[in-house]
Amino acid sequence: MFDARRPKGRLFYWVLGVVVMTAGVLAARGTAAVTGSSSSPKAAKPRAAATEPSAASPIPQSGPALTSVADTVYSADGTPAQGVLLITWPAFVTASGTAVAAGVLNTTLGTNGALNVELVPNAGATPAGV
Repeated sequence: MFDARRPKGRLFYWVLGVVVMTAGVLAARGTAAVTGSSSSPKAAKPRAAATEPSAASPIPQSGPALTSVADTVYSADGTPAQGVLLITWPAFVTASGTAVAAGVLNTTLGTNGALNVELVPNAGATPAGV
């Protein structure tokens, strides 16, 4: 049985496919124009805009200043400790006003109980004593 609407539907999807492919090609050309790349050698100059992050890129955030904790950890019997050290802290606000979320840090002790970690300083933090 012949349906007169079917050829029109097929034509619609063909046109839709061409539009989508054309939009993809135009978007690719727009990206090439932003980054300064081109197939012609005379347009291959680097641009300053190429080093800028795109709108979808996350912007790196600087966290609070860290302090280095380097020491030797000993067991109760006086021998250098071995294994993994588990450091936990509750949420607090530093003296400079930066909020720090509660967290956990697992660090493996080095040879002879060597410890070297970077932590957020809690001197003057709110609540006190964290």
